[in-house]
Amino acid sequence: MGSCISIHTPLDLKLDFDISKAKAGPISRLPDSILYLIFVDVADAEPIYDLHGFASRRLGNSNPSYYDCLGWTRLSAVCRRWRVILLGTASLWAECVFGLPSNMATLALTRSGTAPLTMAIPQYENMAPAWQQEVMKRKKWGLPHTHRDRLLNLASTQSHRIKAFLARDLSSQHYHSIFQNGPFYSLTFLALSYEYNDSGPSAPSREDLDDLHIVAPHVRKAGFAPTLPIAHDGKPGLHIILPALRHLEISADLKVQSTVPKSVDQLHWIPSLICGAPALEHIEIILAVDDLEVNWAQLFGGKCGQLSALRYLRVVGLPKVHLDELSNLIASDVPMNVNIELVLTETDTLNTLEAYISMLGRSIHLHSLDSVYLSRGLLMTQSGGPLASLYMNTCPSTELLHSKITPEAYLCCPSNQSTNAGLLVASLSHSLEPHEDPRDSSGDMLNLLIPVLIHKGINTLILDEVSTGQWAIAFTSDRQGLYKSMPTGIGT
Repeated sequence: MGSCISIHTPLDLKLDFDISKAKAGPISRLPDSILYLIFVDVADAEPIYDLHGFASRRLGNSNPSYYDCLGWTRLSAVCRRWRVILLGTASLWAECVFGLPSNMATLALTRSGTAPLTMAIPQYENMAPAWQQEVMKRKKWGLPHTHRDRLLNLASTQSHRIKAFLARDLSSQHYHSIFQNGPFYSLTFLALSYEYNDSGPSAPSREDLDDLHIVAPHVRKAGFAPTLPIAHDGKPGLHIILPALRHLEISADLKVQSTVPKSVDQLHWIPSLICGAPALEHIEIILAVDDLEVNWAQLFGGKCGQLSALRYLRVVGLPKVHLDELSNLIASDVPMNVNIELVLTETDTLNTLEAYISMLGRSIHLHSLDSVYLSRGLLMTQSGGPLASLYMNTCPSTELLHSKITPEAYLCCPSNQSTNAGLLVASLSHSLEPHEDPRDSSGDMLNLLIPVLIHKGINTLILDEVSTGQWAIAFTSDRQGLYKSMPTGIGT
């Protein structure tokens, strides 16, 4: 038998502890109301890992530990007081009801009381890779086939408590059962996509939805697929009324064809929604759609879309979608943050960039953007084809100098900047093989940018490493006094 030797001093059983003189620690002296606020912040930073993977994607952790999965509920094991406070914090339990297995969800629903619920409806099809689905099936890790139906039924019965709602493939019946009893005063976030295939529910049409209204006076953020059957101009469809909207995203996913508009008629609802939300501050529109030319002035039909509160605008698309025209219709001038991402096909000429470059020039003048970063490189499409790209970002030098992160991280990530104007242009060539380099048109693009770069307000030009021959040639000659116009100089 082994032996154990303790180096600790034996406890004196005759020692009399005077517990009454023990002092409470700083945390234990905090009132319950302050602890509640702390727990809410912790829950935001450490959410419970839900069945649908939202938390893991948000935190970037694809292999969480058991304790990671527990999230903020670990705090309930610290002491009895903390447990009592957490069990009584209805808003935290309301956040996770739709992300837990049935038995746990029932308990969370009870603890949520009457707090508004976050409702996330999973897609009809399991979107995990085939190998992962097979492993889940063998190990019995997969969700029961009734999981989606259970959540849809719960959303219908608790529709008066919706705080946030996210769904990608609701049927007409689902829309009616969930949204028939508005208005929805608790709703603050709404995300609806239009992702359908032959094996799932049928995609609803405007006629299917008839005169269904989603009236939500307090929604601040919303995201929609452009192909959603949203009503416009007195026609049938889904009537979405969000007067307090601040943040709007409209995005077509090229990997999901049902979200890609095939005709301009599918976009008629966009002007009505924008004009009905005069407090919009943030707009992102992603319409990288081929074979679709849009006349936004005709779609707006004289409607007023001037958004005086607009602070951020991001547009992604092909030149013939004319997102520059859309920008002019919704904002009296270029907002403080504007980011433009364009894809040029073989049939597009570089002259189609002029309207967007003009937007950059106006932004530089209006917001005193005096530092420019230029980068030329190669991107790869999802199919493996090459894209020649040119990226330009302008920002105030005061922010660049006082930034707490590296200049590279600051310049390459517009989200780090309070004010900026950015342009990313990618040239797509369908005829090239994956191993072939696309035609280098960086020098030609630079010629178009010269009027912006020699603006008297530009003090600093920062270049990335020279990556192609034409890019090197572009900066070996003093183009139209470009170098002389930079008081601070040019750096790499």
